[in-house]
Amino acid sequence: MTDQAPAGYLEIAHGQHAVLLQVVGLGNMHNAASLTDYIDSELNNGLLNFVIDLARCTGMDSTFMGTLTGLVARVGEQNGALCLVNVNTDHEKLMKMIGIWELMCIYGDLNTESLETAKLMPDMNPERRLLQIRHAHEILVAIDERNRERFGFFLESIENEIAGQQADSDTDTADPDPEEFRHKRPAPNKRDSEIMRQNILRNSGKQLPRTFDELFYGDLDD
Repeated sequence: MTDQAPAGYLEIAHGQHAVLLQVVGLGNMHNAASLTDYIDSELNNGLLNFVIDLARCTGMDSTFMGTLTGLVARVGEQNGALCLVNVNTDHEKLMKMIGIWELMCIYGDLNTESLETAKLMPDMNPERRLLQIRHAHEILVAIDERNRERFGFFLESIENEIAGQQADSDTDTADPDPEEFRHKRPAPNKRDSEIMRQNILRNSGKQLPRTFDELFYGDLDD
């Protein structure tokens, strides 16, 4: 295995009014950023229905689960829905352990083997990945206070690594971009976490407005 082919990737099937994203192998820190960027792009294009297919998913790390939670809320904030399909008991245990299960829209089981998909290439930028890792774990801490104990030290180490990378980049230019400094911040306190938590709770759990087949294949104007 090389750095260009991390264990786990995403495949996309684009329908009429919905996108299905298949997690192949591990949902992890290597493909979480590309998942976020793709869904953000589709939201900007007016698409509101997203289905994450876990039929071929062999596991999820905390970064991927935090990213999923944030995306559920972000899509919900736009009056859209992001739902999971083909969730097995191992996936359920992972999400319950980390405290996000109740926030997920679980659609059920779908036969997605016949869908034509395209591979979504991962974002290999190391700083982008670190920022995604940090944000995902801030979400997990906000959702379940027990995650502060689980990930508090990890978040501090990620923050130090981000600061170190940006300090190195600043020495390479006489006029660093002030926008870079927005990434340098302390870990969220309990008040910040509660604000984030309330926003996630308010926008999570929204269901698909129609069946998957209607959204993916049909014309909703009919």
